[in-house]
This record gives sequence, structure tokens and C-alpha cells, in this order.
Amino acid sequence: MEETAAAEEIRIPADGITGLFEKLGINHFFSSLIAALFVLVIGMVLMKILNRLLDRALKKAVRMDETLKRFFRMAVKIVLWMVVLLTAAGVLGIPVTSVVAVVAIVGTALSLSLQTLLTNLFSGITLLFTRPIRVDEYVEIGERGGTVRSIGLFYTTLLTPNGQVVTLPNTDVANTAIVNYGREPKRRAQLRYSASYADDTEAVCAAILAAAGREPSVLGDPAPEAFIDSYKDSAIEYCVNLWFPVDAYWGGVHRMNALVREEFASRGIHMTYGHLNVHILEDARGKA
Repeated sequence: MEETAAAEEIRIPADGITGLFEKLGINHFFSSLIAALFVLVIGMVLMKILNRLLDRALKKAVRMDETLKRFFRMAVKIVLWMVVLLTAAGVLGIPVTSVVAVVAIVGTALSLSLQTLLTNLFSGITLLFTRPIRVDEYVEIGERGGTVRSIGLFYTTLLTPNGQVVTLPNTDVANTAIVNYGREPKRRAQLRYSASYADDTEAVCAAILAAAGREPSVLGDPAPEAFIDSYKDSAIEYCVNLWFPVDAYWGGVHRMNALVREEFASRGIHMTYGHLNVHILEDARGKA
């Protein structure tokens, strides 16, 4: 009987921790405050454990972007803090339903006022999940071309070949056709050069291919090919298809232009420019 009475004395009341503290002689206010602090401490310990488990899981996700990992960590922390704080508020006797309603109203107002920012956020998450572009890849997004320097939650940053830093809203990036030159190991260049109508076609093509042979970054497979592209008013336009490693593309193109000029000059081929030929005809009396 004594053991049964002792068990009844330490039994937690039906109204939870607060009732236990009141049974120990602590008034209702302080018992609620102590219970809320107790919930906060337990909640913080559980959050620390869950965050460690999340970090371990994210470390194993090697293909996930670091920006996306940071977003997940932040989102999970916010959700956990909201759960702990709402639980503590309930222990203090604050109507949780009213708090949730106020938070929902404030969230709706903020979402309307920050609509553009939130659209960029969800577009950024989409880009980080689908990964149509990656850091250090050369891409064209609409009329902008450059190397991807960063993909944030709101903006994507490009570095153009002439050294300009372009910051694009993620909404524009997600809603625009993207040409990605960095996804493959090699890239084709289609270069055009003009030569006089008087120059032999085979000689011009041979000069262009000789220039390609002198450029070390030009790949042999696929082999370079040169051909007539079109007939202009003052010249014949030739085209050459060349393949470069992605990281050597721009340097190779620039050197090719100089090498073609050298080959044309050494072989007596004329790089023409727009001009007009005027023919003066004489009449039957020999007068112009």
C-alpha cells in the first residue's frame, strides 16, 4: 500500500508538466513559465540532433549544389523553430490557433509585397534542382553570353568575355532559352573569310586549312573543312568549320584570324573589301 501511495504522488497530472509544477507548490504563472522554458530546452536539443542528421544526409548528396544545401538547412531551421515556439506558446496558455492565423495573414501580406523576390527565389530553386547551367560553364542566356560565376537563390551572375559582370534575375534565366557551351568537352567554330573572285578556290581553301594546321588548339577529329559559303558583291566568302576544346575556344579563334591573314599574304591571296568597279565605255567616235 505504501508503494502504491508513493507512485500516486509522483504521477504526472493530466494537464501535463504545468500541473506537475503546480502540484509541487509552484503557482500557475511560474509553473507555466518553467514548463515553457523546459519545452524550449528540449526543443533546442532535438533541433541540434535533427540538424546534425540533416548535415550528414546533405554531405552524402554530392551532386546537390551548395547553395541549395544552405537553403535546405535554413528552411529546416525555420520550421523547427516555429514548431518549438508554438509549442512553448501553447504551454504558456497563448492561443496557438490565433498565433497561426496572425502568422498566416502576415505571410500573405509579405508574399504579395515581395512577389517578384519570391518568384526569383522559386526560379533559383528550380535552377539548382534541374541544373541547366553550372558554375564555370560558358552559356548564352537570351542576348547575354558569359561564364557562369555564381547561381544564387535570387540572381545568377555571368562574366562576359570582355570582363563585364552581368547579374540576371533567376526568373529571366528560368524563362529564357539557354545555350550551354560548357556541357560538352569541345566546341565548333564557324569562321568566314573573304577572297577576291580572281583567286583560285582551291588555293584559298588550302591557305585556310594551312592556317588551321598551324593552330595547336584546333582538334583533328572532326577534321577542319573549308568551302565556299556565298558569293558577295565584291568577294567570295569562304567558311571553315573548326573544333576546339571548350577552354581554348576564344584564344584559338583569335589566333586563327591572324594566321589566315598571314597565309593569304604569303600565298598572294587578296582579302578584299567592299568596292565598286566603274567601266567607261566609248562610243563609235572614240569618245567617252
